[in-house]
Amino acid sequence: MKNIFKNLDFNADFEVVSDVFCGKKFRIERILSSKQTTKWLNQNSDEWVCLLRGKAKIKYKNGKIERLERGDTLFIPKNRWHKVVKTSKKCLWLCVFESTNGL
Repeated sequence: MKNIFKNLDFNADFEVVSDVFCGKKFRIERILSSKQTTKWLNQNSDEWVCLLRGKAKIKYKNGKIERLERGDTLFIPKNRWHKVVKTSKKCLWLCVFESTNGL
């Protein structure tokens, strides 16, 4: 992917996930959301997110809610239960995940 802001084909039914870069120690994804939510997630890798467009809310199992707007970043440690409970109509995420392949 040469330009993160090109080909923004948002879908009302599901998130659109594209790999931006995959390295030995991390993976970068671009995620397009359009009012989608997620189930509870408990990932086995650290995740850093940057919301490039839109607004979103992430809820943790302890009840804490993180509200994100354009330009906000968030670090989610591995094994921390969380879910996306709300996104705006056109939400653009850049997400960096720690590699889980043992390197």
